[in-house]
Amino acid sequence: MVQCLFLVGVTLQPGADSGNVIVVLQQEDHKTFTRKDHDLYMTHQLGMTEALCGMQFVVQQLDGRQLVLRNPPGLVIEPGMLRHKHGTGHGL
Repeated sequence: MVQCLFLVGVTLQPGADSGNVIVVLQQEDHKTFTRKDHDLYMTHQLGMTEALCGMQFVVQQLDGRQLVLRNPPGLVIEPGMLRHKHGTGHGL
């Protein structure tokens, strides 16, 4: 994804002539996460025992924080199931 930012009439020093600044941002692919709108997605493979009996694993976020994801015993994870964790993302 490519995004352009246009800053019109920018001056870097007092009294200097102002000009326009164009910033081009290009998003790179990541080995763990994919982005859809403002959300990050990842896929994690589970074995039968983990899906039926509970599991816990750690995901390193983009800023280096460790996020522990858990699924308690008795809460079965079905094939193709999506889980989300609110409040763990990054501000814009």
